[in-house]
Amino acid sequence: MEEKNYVSKERMNYTQETECGSYVRTNDWSKHPLGRFNKWPESLTTTISLLLNSSLPTLLLWGPERYIFYNEAFRPSLGFAGNHPVAIGQCADCFWLATWPSSQLLLPDAQTGIAAANIQDHPLPLYRNNQLEDAFWTFNSSVLTDLQGNQRGVLVTCFETTDKVVALKKLQGDQNTISQTRTSDILNTEERLRLATEATGIGSWDIDLVTKAIIYTPTLMEICGFPRNAIISLPELAAMIHPEDQNTLKEARDHALISGIFHAEVRICWEDQTEHWVNTNGRLLLDENDKPVRMLGTCIDITERKIEQLQKNDFIALASHELKTPLTSVKAYIQLLKSGRSGNDMNTVKDLASRAEHQVNKMTRLIYSFMDISRIQSGHLELNMSPFMLDDLIRELTADFQIHTSSHHITFKAGISAPIFGDKVRMGQVIENLISNAIKYSPVTKNIELSSWISGDEAIVAVKDNGIGIEPKNQEKIFERFYRAADEKAINASGFGIGLYICAGIIKKHNGGIWLNSEPGKGTTFYISLPVYQEKKD
Repeated sequence: MEEKNYVSKERMNYTQETECGSYVRTNDWSKHPLGRFNKWPESLTTTISLLLNSSLPTLLLWGPERYIFYNEAFRPSLGFAGNHPVAIGQCADCFWLATWPSSQLLLPDAQTGIAAANIQDHPLPLYRNNQLEDAFWTFNSSVLTDLQGNQRGVLVTCFETTDKVVALKKLQGDQNTISQTRTSDILNTEERLRLATEATGIGSWDIDLVTKAIIYTPTLMEICGFPRNAIISLPELAAMIHPEDQNTLKEARDHALISGIFHAEVRICWEDQTEHWVNTNGRLLLDENDKPVRMLGTCIDITERKIEQLQKNDFIALASHELKTPLTSVKAYIQLLKSGRSGNDMNTVKDLASRAEHQVNKMTRLIYSFMDISRIQSGHLELNMSPFMLDDLIRELTADFQIHTSSHHITFKAGISAPIFGDKVRMGQVIENLISNAIKYSPVTKNIELSSWISGDEAIVAVKDNGIGIEPKNQEKIFERFYRAADEKAINASGFGIGLYICAGIIKKHNGGIWLNSEPGKGTTFYISLPVYQEKKD
């Protein structure tokens, strides 16, 4: 049993006043599992006193939880320049490994007393002159016991052996094919590779299948919606998986135990309740008895790509349905004509032919829309440019819409007297789409207002409705390909999410602009701007 000879602050004798010693004495330990400072056991305070007065870089891992204590000489040895003093008192399995994943070998088993007594020439970076340098270290570990022989912790001392390793590597290089390669160059290459991986947004993870401990890079925490220095356990990470994807993850794990390869695409739920897609791949490692012991892998955020893929799938399904409907109607009209049921009634024949033509025109417009997507995406959208009066075009379109639309009242306030240089057919396509959307998303209010005016050297057109409006979160994406707002009021509106994408592509080709102003429940105004035609003078 641990001795109960507690000590007071006055009996603590730190002969050197250091930052580490000052933090240990002045920190509020009342909420720490070790309890108040003046209630610590004498074996702990004595060990800390010896540690702080040692000139050798020394680390103490205390108790089964392996609480971290270290001296000033140890701080630069393993990069604590950026983590001091918060590391003091932290659990090594959480803080230490998350901060320095490659230092796992330095943590002997404080429960069994089995420690890696000597670790020779282990590569770990060194903070020197406020810079991170490549370095090698030799570590010696000793198990600490109390007077009753009970193990209390592990003491680790280290020595820098960089010069020796560099010299040895250089000598070996002279004898082999890497005669001109220095160890520091190799380390710099590894560091550049690590930084390159981090820069691409790839997070790495290492899972111990026996202890269920996990080591990970800071980027993985960013992918999961946490700060880069966050500390999280494997069960907490697993709990972030979307409930509907838990079975997918289980199947991936089961497959990995058979094939050795792990792969899964799943959704994770951030603390702010948003869903994000991740792609994670790994490889299983076996021990000498072919027993799975570790799994190493990477993880990357694929939310944007996945959303676009899902939108594309929805688009294909909608397009197939929309093409199938008029095709079915055309087929039915043709069958009626072939059956001869219409007899010699030319009015009936004309009516069936007119209905069939209407459906064919509908399919034609859909097909041309699909072709426009491809042209815009490839940059091959062709325009037939010539001067034309934009207001005259808008008058024609509004009049045509009003004839075929009894549910809404469409008005136009003209204000552009100068011609526009552009593709009249394509601009008509843009105006038609904006008017159609205004009608579609104004099921209750009936007024659609169009207006135009000159602003500087630009012609401006506005299409205003008083309908359901657009949520702010959807406004940024409204011109994206295949995007359809997941709004309960708009979810039943027909469309593929390509109309505004095509409009934006056409306007961009005209060196113009397109934007909107919207408020949920109060309506939306779409604006387009086009350069006014400037006639060349001789």
